[in-house]
Amino acid sequence: MKQDTVNNGEQRETLAKMLDAMDLAVIGNIRDLEPTFNDMETISYIFFIRIIETFQGIVNLVLNQQIVPATMLLRPLAESFILMKSSMFDEDFNDRHIKRAALEKERWLKNAIRHLDKNGFGKDKDFFDEIKSKTAEIHTDIENDLQQTLQLFEKQNELEIYFQIYSPSNFYVHSNRHSFNHYHSAEGGVKPVAERDYSRLYRHTCLGAALIMLKAYKLFVQLARVQEPITEELKRLMEACAAKAAGESKPI
Repeated sequence: MKQDTVNNGEQRETLAKMLDAMDLAVIGNIRDLEPTFNDMETISYIFFIRIIETFQGIVNLVLNQQIVPATMLLRPLAESFILMKSSMFDEDFNDRHIKRAALEKERWLKNAIRHLDKNGFGKDKDFFDEIKSKTAEIHTDIENDLQQTLQLFEKQNELEIYFQIYSPSNFYVHSNRHSFNHYHSAEGGVKPVAERDYSRLYRHTCLGAALIMLKAYKLFVQLARVQEPITEELKRLMEACAAKAAGESKPI
């Protein structure tokens, strides 16, 4: 179901064209680059690739008037950004990131075994026990050494991204009641599609995504150690968008 109205149409089209132009410009600027990275820099580069992929997902959804699922993607976009920045400027990040992956696997396996008869994997308990034992050995050491997402944003001086983009998008990811405002009518029912106003959500999501893309691209330029491969038109577009996003201070 396309989430658009006549009132949203002009703004949506403007924002969608802006994101699409930014996507094409960024890809055009990095397509022919062949930077050389060490092992840690390669991890940072992979985070940047994930940012581009997620950003392109947001662009495609906005172009197809699907603003709610586009808003959901702000969370992984912001998360990939802060992981990229942390991997570049926090010497202990890589070790913690590897440990977190092991811990999350251990937790998943523990729950899978607990519900072995209902998890869809059959009743091969020995198989799960063998794998779980390998990750359970480091469970205690890992859990005490991890940083929460908020701490990552705080350490990298990106709390504005956390509170303005990452956290509000969680309402939509988890179907929080705060994300239902677009649907309620004054009479307490559900608005018809044509009466739903997504204008603020379009602005918040598109400008938020653009701001993160701008920040991530600047990190990539630093990571790749090349002369800034950015056209004046792209620089103008991204900086103008970032300025608008910074002025959108009200939560969605």
